[in-house]
Amino acid sequence: MKKLVLTTLIAAGLGMAAQGTLAAAPASTGQGEVHFTGKVVSNTCVITEDKTGVREVSLVTVPTSALNEAGKTAGYKSFDLEITGCEWTSGEGSSKVLAHFENTNQYVDANGRLKNLNASGAKYVVIELTDKNAQPINVITNSNNDADANYVTIESDGTTPNPKGKAKLTYGARYYATGAAEAGDVLAKVKYTLAYK
Repeated sequence: MKKLVLTTLIAAGLGMAAQGTLAAAPASTGQGEVHFTGKVVSNTCVITEDKTGVREVSLVTVPTSALNEAGKTAGYKSFDLEITGCEWTSGEGSSKVLAHFENTNQYVDANGRLKNLNASGAKYVVIELTDKNAQPINVITNSNNDADANYVTIESDGTTPNPKGKAKLTYGARYYATGAAEAGDVLAKVKYTLAYK
């Protein structure tokens, strides 16, 4: 079976807030300013699948005929990232979470899909990540991922007297042909950071 390895980079969401105000120059001078706002939270959940921080997803084996021209997809598989140990307070704090996929040249191609890292493996085949509705995620822009609707609510795990939070993030992956596929193995990786809202 072919494998897609998700290498996790778990970090607290960080933000910066610009402080102070500079006098805005008139637009006609070709000058302006940019204001940044953000928020730093202490809520860092734990990925429960594997203590090493790696989630492995085995895609089904598909024939080259299913990927015989650019743009074809095959072998779709849904997978979950389950998190626990989140700080949880009813009605307060960071109540939603998602996996923000990281754009790294080592793993991501120019179209936001995941490169086949197996140099002697399948040719003209990459991996396309999707959201829970099988809509493609462009890892460069995180389109179809970072929208408000894709954040998952952190729920209580029911423990007493101090409950923690938990959530299940659902994504998908499939082969994507960049040309007429040639047979071979596929290995792809992507890093992500848990983002809170």
